[in-house]
Amino acid sequence: MTRRTRFIVNEHPELAAQWHPTLNGGLDRATIGPGSHRRVFWQCPAGHVWQAAVHNRVAGGGCPRCAGYVAPGQVTLAEHMPELAAQWHPRNTVAADSVGPGSNRKVWWRCSRGHDFEARIANRVRGTGCRRCGRDGTEARPLSELADLVAQIDVDAHPDIDPAEVLTNSARKITWKCARGHRWTTKVRHRAVSATGCPHCAGRTKAPPLEQAHPALAAEWHPTHNDGLPLSKITAGSHRVVWWRCGDCAGEFRARVFSRVRATTHCPHCSRRVRYRDLATENPQLAANWHPTLNQALTPADVTAGSNQIVWWTCPRAHEPWRAMVAVVFLGHQACPGCRRTGISRQETDLFAELQHVLTGGAQQHRLRAAAGVWRLDMVFPTVGDSGVVVEFDGSYWHRDSHERDLRKALEIEQLRPGWTVVRVREDPLQLTRASDVAVPLLADPFTTASLVVDHLMTLLPWPEETRHRARAYTRGGRRRGQRLADRLTAERQAGPQPELPAPRARQFAVPAEVHQGTLW
Repeated sequence: MTRRTRFIVNEHPELAAQWHPTLNGGLDRATIGPGSHRRVFWQCPAGHVWQAAVHNRVAGGGCPRCAGYVAPGQVTLAEHMPELAAQWHPRNTVAADSVGPGSNRKVWWRCSRGHDFEARIANRVRGTGCRRCGRDGTEARPLSELADLVAQIDVDAHPDIDPAEVLTNSARKITWKCARGHRWTTKVRHRAVSATGCPHCAGRTKAPPLEQAHPALAAEWHPTHNDGLPLSKITAGSHRVVWWRCGDCAGEFRARVFSRVRATTHCPHCSRRVRYRDLATENPQLAANWHPTLNQALTPADVTAGSNQIVWWTCPRAHEPWRAMVAVVFLGHQACPGCRRTGISRQETDLFAELQHVLTGGAQQHRLRAAAGVWRLDMVFPTVGDSGVVVEFDGSYWHRDSHERDLRKALEIEQLRPGWTVVRVREDPLQLTRASDVAVPLLADPFTTASLVVDHLMTLLPWPEETRHRARAYTRGGRRRGQRLADRLTAERQAGPQPELPAPRARQFAVPAEVHQGTLW
């Protein structure tokens, strides 16, 4: 075992002198090395107490109070509300003069009747008190008692305001004016309770409007897909995920505003088009499946991998020739119909995997017996109670001539299963069959398609609150979450039956354990 030979008492005696004498228990500073990640308590020459890792102190970290990290006008709890500091419990490892009034730290208190209880500092400042004795806590004072804040009220914006009638915990928004002439608007309680100051002086000014800071980027704002959200309300620092329409290729896609401003996100359609060369160069294995005669004189070297031209393909397993768009096959969204054991496209599998992450409890290829046979439902998810939603993915190629059949299937499903709602996901340029359908762009990426469907489902049907919470987190996240599940499902379906086993007669779709959580409902 290597024996430690370096200690802070030897190499950094000035730091060892700031070691708190009582709050570190029985820990001996003489046994602590300069690279230790242990968080301990320190006390600076000014008497401020704080907690920090040893190696951070050795690297140059100092007292946050002395370093000026507390914004002008922000004070400690002991300075802001001494009556609360008097209830500070001795078992706390920090002092009341080392925390701010807006801190979310949960600490111990002892009320005037001797009751001990835990509560967050910010909640106590807002007025909560001891639960055992039913006190209301510290009563809010009138704003007129805080002369420094009264002096900063913008009288031009509020000529008739009476500070004596405004409480310090009020949610009313007021315009303020600091000593340097900066104006800003915020709630009274943010200033009086949380002790916030002028954001301009603190360097926290709001990002400029996107139209003003990046007019070229603002020109790509999608005019119809953002649910009425005006571009004028979007700042250059916004983290909202919105729709864009590329100025070069007119491609539609979703991306976070801030990511586009920082140039970390670009049009995915242009990115793919620039990257794609001719099919023979991009994917020789796929080019080998090009039909030698049915495409006339056209060869894989004559089309790019991202081409939307529909051509004939051969199957390595000698199935019948089949037709599909070059880009669709290259991206893996379509393959030989004879090789697909379940007839499920990659787009449908991707959508199911993304929705499974949000809605949970779903099943794919659910069979529903009808009078004329059996309907195969693309995917089914539970909503609330005994209700459910059937999601049908309608690719534009395979459903281009099946509008009436798609509508008839939806109506019959809802008639057979009262409480179920059918939502058809219609790929552009397919027309909607009815109001419950949702339109998605042609060959959109999985997140774009899924986020549109999720937003539509959340407004169309009732959902448990935890499902709505996952939906909000998913759409704000800006990226797909079900790729691993989609890859596994695709691999399972593309794998042929074991040679030593007979082929199954009427194979039922087996829901994986992680997908099918118990029964459907």
